[in-house]
Formats: sequence, C-alpha cells, structure tokens
Amino acid sequence: MSLNDTKPSFRVMEYRIALEGWKERAEGVFCFLTDLHGRCHGANNEALLGAIREISPDLILCGGDMNVKYLLSTLKTAYHLLADLTDVSPVIMAPGNHESFMESIKKFRMPYRSYLERVEEQGVHVLRNSQLSLKVHDQNVTVTGAELPLRFYGKPFPRMMTERELEALTGLPAPGSFNILLSHNPRYADAYFEWGADLTLCGHTHGGVVRFGRHTGAFSPQDLFFPKYCCGDFYREGSAMIVSAGLGEHTIPVRVHDPRELVVVRVNSRRV
Repeated sequence: MSLNDTKPSFRVMEYRIALEGWKERAEGVFCFLTDLHGRCHGANNEALLGAIREISPDLILCGGDMNVKYLLSTLKTAYHLLADLTDVSPVIMAPGNHESFMESIKKFRMPYRSYLERVEEQGVHVLRNSQLSLKVHDQNVTVTGAELPLRFYGKPFPRMMTERELEALTGLPAPGSFNILLSHNPRYADAYFEWGADLTLCGHTHGGVVRFGRHTGAFSPQDLFFPKYCCGDFYREGSAMIVSAGLGEHTIPVRVHDPRELVVVRVNSRRV
C-alpha cells in the first residue's frame, strides 16, 4: 500500500456553527486533522500544509491516528507534518487507538514515546487525558484531550462509556471557558454531550468507508454496520460534535463516495 499521493486527494469540509458557549464576537477558526495514518498529500504533505496556511486557523487540532499502529515509518511522516504545522498556528493533539496501541506494545513503546518527546520539543501540545487553556481572540478556550483505553475500541460491541467514566479520565470541563473535547471515537457521543463539551471533534470511522450522505456511512472500524455517529455534524442543547472522515486509511485503502477531508470549523456567537 502506498502512503504517498503525488496529487492532493482530500477536500476541505467547512462547518459554520453558532454555539452558546462562544461569547466573543470575533469568529473562531479551527482546523481539525484526524486519521492521517502516515499518508502524504503531495511531497512532504505540502498540499495539506498549503491548504491549512491558506485558512490561517486560530488553532490546529489533531484527533489521533496520525500513524499506523504497526508501521514505525508513519511516525516520521506524522512528526514532520506536525512540526511544520507549528509554524502556522498552535497545534494541539490527542491520541487515537493507533497511538494507544503503540504505547501498549513493548516493541513499539520506546519509539512512540521518543516521537511524542520530539513533537513536544517542536511545540506541539500533546494532551493525554489532560487540558490546555489559552486565549483565542478574547475568548477563553480550553481543549481537553481524551485518551480512551483500548477496551473502548473493542470489536464488534465494546462496552459503552458513561459521562462519569469520561470525567474520571479527563476531569471536568473548565468553567467560564469554551470547551473543546478531542476524543477519537464518536461512538460515545452521549457521554461527550453529557460531560459538557461545547464542541467535540472525533474521527475513527473513516466516514463509514462507503458513504450515503452527510451523516450516513456503511461501516465503522469496530465492524458495526451503519454506525449512528459515523460522519458529519451533530447537535444537542447548544453543543456540537463533528466527526471527520479523516485524511487517510490503513490496511484496506477503500473509500466509496467518501473523500478524505480536512475539517474547518468556524464558530460564532448566537448573538452575531
């Protein structure tokens, strides 16, 4: 399987949403990358970097699976992309199941930890069940990165996660702040909404592989047909969850009516 595209093969998927938690009149612009799986879009990912530079986001958020769990070479690709992105905007990353797999296996653990150290040295903020607070314009923003235990990725029917279990992993949302949750697996949307995120960003499902519309795809990596939270945008009581189709795939590189995507989220206040 080639992980290199001589031409870019992704679309820019933009969401413009008004959320009660966003108090600032200025628009917040966030780029969301997930499920790269070591792929290059153009030489050295220059097509992807160019698209992000043109957007000029306030934050670049990475939702996990930047690598392939059994291919150490994909860590190098992810490292160079993340390092280059720090020249554009602050970069914040949370792990997916492929990163957690490397942490769990002895022969991959040290190379993976070395990769994390190196990306952090480049200025990437790696959130492993932790939070980072910062300002976007005059808005207080707190990003929480959830590293879900591998049991929550089991096949085909993993146990459901509760809001209390998520809270035990990550702590509570930050009061008085716009809270963004990075959590790779969208299966637990109910827990994310109940936890209190204003905006949740997920990946993992690769858009359902065979896609039938904005919210409908045929499969998930957990071997479920027509997963409920497969792709697109979902809303509940003034909060939003966006599930990206991702920028790559692994093992069987198949997509039908399901383009890879770079997600852009533009957040406004309901007052605007």
